[in-house]
Amino acid sequence: MAWQQWLEQGDWIQRQHFWVLEVFTIVFVTLVANWLLKRLFTRLDVKLRATRNLWDDVLLEAARRPAEFGVWLLGIAWAAGWSTSVPLPRCWRWSRRRAMWAGSCC
Repeated sequence: MAWQQWLEQGDWIQRQHFWVLEVFTIVFVTLVANWLLKRLFTRLDVKLRATRNLWDDVLLEAARRPAEFGVWLLGIAWAAGWSTSVPLPRCWRWSRRRAMWAGSCC
């Protein structure tokens, strides 16, 4: 990816902290997707209120919250999956033997 190579060449971010920018980008894309979904539902609501059938309005309202929740759930799951592919510093690793966070902080 050209953008990733361009970002890695700069001195403004260290490679070990690059994943934070990637996760932030994923969360931002999720925010934009949710905003677009809300706009879509609003436009559909205006169109469907003009019809005589009441059921289309009810189905749209019933689908609005689960759809928004689904977008956020997928976005956060994607960001969490991306961040778990990055090795954690020693202080963030869970020690099962001691049942506590292991190591001294970075």
